[in-house]
Amino acid sequence: MIEKIVIFRDFVMSELGIDDNFVVRSINSLIDLLSYQISQATGLPIVSIFDCIDARKYVELNGIDKNMSSMQSWLYLSQNISPEAEQYLVKCLQNSLVFGYHSPNLFIKTFIKNNIPFLDIFETAYRYMQDSFLGIRTNVNSVKNYVKNNQLSVHTMYAFANYLKAHYNKKRSLNIAENSCLLIGQTKIDTVLMNGNSFASLLDYKAEITKISNNYNTIYYKQHPVEKLNKEVLLFLKNIPNAVEIYDNTYKMLSNKNIKLVFGLNSGVLYEAKFFGKDTQFLLNKVYNYTQDGFADASDIFTIIDSNSHIFRINFWAEALKDIINTSFVDKKDDIYFENYQELIANYLDISSAFELSIYKKQVPERFLKRLKRNIKNILK
Repeated sequence: MIEKIVIFRDFVMSELGIDDNFVVRSINSLIDLLSYQISQATGLPIVSIFDCIDARKYVELNGIDKNMSSMQSWLYLSQNISPEAEQYLVKCLQNSLVFGYHSPNLFIKTFIKNNIPFLDIFETAYRYMQDSFLGIRTNVNSVKNYVKNNQLSVHTMYAFANYLKAHYNKKRSLNIAENSCLLIGQTKIDTVLMNGNSFASLLDYKAEITKISNNYNTIYYKQHPVEKLNKEVLLFLKNIPNAVEIYDNTYKMLSNKNIKLVFGLNSGVLYEAKFFGKDTQFLLNKVYNYTQDGFADASDIFTIIDSNSHIFRINFWAEALKDIINTSFVDKKDDIYFENYQELIANYLDISSAFELSIYKKQVPERFLKRLKRNIKNILK
């Protein structure tokens, strides 16, 4: 019997002192955003993962090498769990529903293995739309059915990409050489770049990048808007004879017919490029998969819901959790409706995509865009 709902994030990161305030703030923000709706639907207490688990004990039960740095420990614990730590985690989450945000795949696999009911949301790789970028994965049947019945249509995804193409192509075209490719840069530290005991780098794929460059007239490369590539990577790229750095809007480049291939390590842009009609190549294995990409529905696969507004409604939680909790519905006219869903979750927007998509500035708060521009200007100095 479900007795409480646990708001979950990567508590290991916090315990190891890696941006620990961010993890705590994120959990508290989720509680602020959604606890009223969830409580109205379920009548259950809503608590933080830190109220349920001794994070230090969990880390110690995994038996990590004390000589490892915090970052090395995080890399290890994001990919490994000891039987003792798994047993402890399962015990701590007994009779709970886990509501996760951006939960590491290791924990999702553990929840599935031990039949811990969970609902995990994530701002997906598809962020070129003004709404509908939240994905959900779950092992709760009623949640699966709800999301399946309200999933974002791939036709809408193509139509939105075409809208952006129309927007950018009616302006003066970029001077892009025919038969070109685009290499997308990423931040150095990202969960999707975890590769054994280190983070993947473009330097690990010199041969592949060089081979790709030989098949195109020009290889354009764009650095991440908030983090420059390191000097060694830049030197390598500058030494490729047909490589050219480009600074233009990512979506404007995706809209250009002369760019045939988009590639990189594991950037969200690679997922998006498909809907702009581009060939794509991941240098690193995909970490997240989506039913909208043709993957079969499964507990570890994300499905993008057709509007971010769903999660703010009482009846969403009542319908989604009715298989495992005795939920309560409200009359449709009494449910929660307002127009600034985008503003409510602006703090969870990816910085680079929010900046690149300033054409949606009526939906994204102006103060948020101003802050993004200041941040990016400071970082690129």
